[in-house]
Amino acid sequence: MAEIRRGVILPPSWPIWAGVAAYPLWWALGVAHVVLPMLAVPVAVYLWRHQRSTGKPLRVPPGFGLWLFFLLTVAVSAVALDETAPGTLPPEGNGRYFAYALRLLHYVALTLFMLYVGNTTERTVSRATVTRAIAVLAVGVVALGLLALVMPNFAFTTPYSLVMPSWLGGGGAADASLAQVQDIVSVAGARPSAPFAFTNTWGEVASLTLVWLVVGWIVAGRGLRRSLGALVVAAAIVPVVLSVNRGVWIAVLLAAGYVAVRFAVRGRAGALLALACVAAIVGALMLATPLRAVITERVGNPHSDEVRAWLSDLSWHAAVSSPVLGYGTTRDTVGSHQSIAIGHSPECAQCGNRVVGSTGHLWLLLISQGLLGTALYVSFFVRSLWAYRHDHSAIGVAGTLVILMSLFYLGVYSALNMPLLIVLLSVGLLWRNAEHRATASAIARTRVPRAKVRS
Repeated sequence: MAEIRRGVILPPSWPIWAGVAAYPLWWALGVAHVVLPMLAVPVAVYLWRHQRSTGKPLRVPPGFGLWLFFLLTVAVSAVALDETAPGTLPPEGNGRYFAYALRLLHYVALTLFMLYVGNTTERTVSRATVTRAIAVLAVGVVALGLLALVMPNFAFTTPYSLVMPSWLGGGGAADASLAQVQDIVSVAGARPSAPFAFTNTWGEVASLTLVWLVVGWIVAGRGLRRSLGALVVAAAIVPVVLSVNRGVWIAVLLAAGYVAVRFAVRGRAGALLALACVAAIVGALMLATPLRAVITERVGNPHSDEVRAWLSDLSWHAAVSSPVLGYGTTRDTVGSHQSIAIGHSPECAQCGNRVVGSTGHLWLLLISQGLLGTALYVSFFVRSLWAYRHDHSAIGVAGTLVILMSLFYLGVYSALNMPLLIVLLSVGLLWRNAEHRATASAIARTRVPRAKVRS
């Protein structure tokens, strides 16, 4: 999709670089919440032109029908936007319509990015290009995480906020910050969040993108790029620990175990030994530094577990009460987990009226799309894992690992918008990798008989 704009030639991979690698820039400008649907427009144009020029239907990944039906449930759930879910306040105002529309646009946009990766070729958008774009985002996320620890109270007003009215998220107030400052543990108050609104999203994206940085810069890279990749991974340890995101810590341990099992199954003793050495070094460093106190105190301080359990229970009851349609989007609770009489007030803006569906993408899916939509969403990714279970290449291990981590994150963190984009791009890479391997295998089979005849 090379395009010319006033003499400037844009490479076919520019939507990937713009949507993924340049994401911190869009965050600084204040437009990160709309940039992916905007970039999906030229992606859709490319896919349409590709279909017209080839005369063939677009290729789709295995199990895409499940994802297509999931998108249909998202669209149909709009009819329930005015309904009241159990244990929640009656919906009012227009905010739910904007939230629903933006979420639907993101689902469609991220789907187009996945199809874009799968319908391009190595000559137009190579697999290495996609992994490097994700790796660049990983560098940006880690760098901002380190900066947040140095300047935890830094916040600024984005250009978007300066020019847009308040009802569209503008108004001129400081709307971007490097960290969330929270007293979860006594030794760490600053929790990195940039280039996202919440530290949970920061930790989730950091862990998912670092997987592809390892593949693109360390496994497949050489020289300076490999050294830089190792340095970024090492530097990420500090903000990941100080973010006190228990979900990320567990996901990293699960990732290490998954990779170890894959190495063991393939009999890669050298790689398994290297992984064990890295794990031992990281563990020793954490035990010998103040990071040990952070981990110990965070494990012993459950913090929001009680509220999360209450909100998760409300999401489940909402899904059971509307299993096919859901309620389209989130709802505010009646009161708090302690009493229905506790709600927002001028004296306590954080009291009560919590958002059902805000404690993880699984719970958002349950209240928004019901049991049917949730099952379709999860089934698509499980189907992808099954389809690429025999891919033992670096892309195969990394792609399936990212999907597994995303399934774990469903219960604790949100997936929209960047986390889900990374996961769908991973599906696209697995899909492209499988087709490339199948083509190479077919070529090899056709060459064998000729060699025998010549001999």
